[in-house]
Amino acid sequence: MEKTIMLLHVLFATIWLGGSIYTESLLAGANRSGSPKEAMRTLSAVVRTNDRLFGAAGAGTIVFGFWLVIVTTWEFEMAWVAGGLVLALIAIALSVAFLKPKAQTFNDLIGERGLDDPDVLSLGKQIQMVLHANTGILFVALLLMVYKP
Repeated sequence: MEKTIMLLHVLFATIWLGGSIYTESLLAGANRSGSPKEAMRTLSAVVRTNDRLFGAAGAGTIVFGFWLVIVTTWEFEMAWVAGGLVLALIAIALSVAFLKPKAQTFNDLIGERGLDDPDVLSLGKQIQMVLHANTGILFVALLLMVYKP
């Protein structure tokens, strides 16, 4: 049972971090194109997908992580468990409190004003900065889980 729970925890975490890294590569390519419209079009598609995919991946990671602590000798007081949990919760909080509402506003603005509107571009840059931060947070959580300092 423990191995199955570990597999599911790692699978959800891989989808979460792997998807975040893939998102980074899509956005980097679009930003390098030199076309603000292309960058905003890509970001618009990314935030719609992220909303559906990363919520489930984050929830699965945390649920199976909790379950692992319950069925193993690990404890929530262990620095690497507590650190990973806190970082995962921060990533989810950023997504729920910032990314989800800003993404909705962003896509609404695109519909009203177009891809090259200055407000769209400014909000797009803010969203991308938080996406970068989320990727970094998830990467540090992965380091904690692997190296168990």
